[in-house]
Amino acid sequence: MGKKTKLSTLVKRAKGGDQEALAQIVERFQPVMKNYGRRLGNDDAYYDLVIWIIGAVKSCQAVDKWDKDKTNRFPLYEKKHTNISGKV
Repeated sequence: MGKKTKLSTLVKRAKGGDQEALAQIVERFQPVMKNYGRRLGNDDAYYDLVIWIIGAVKSCQAVDKWDKDKTNRFPLYEKKHTNISGKV
């Protein structure tokens, strides 16, 4: 099995119109989405989550702002996961 492509790379490619990259992102999150759909007890939840993932990828701005030379983390990750002192 080959090396997995980084999610940030897939997102950049998908935002540029690469349908294969978008399909790989959906496939990567498929187990989580199916599990969540089962937990909700709603057969349509999985498909709603697929549509949500596609929309989120296409509107993602964090990948555009991310400077891999400065940090390995996405900007949104740092905002959501910092404590009061500002440390990650």
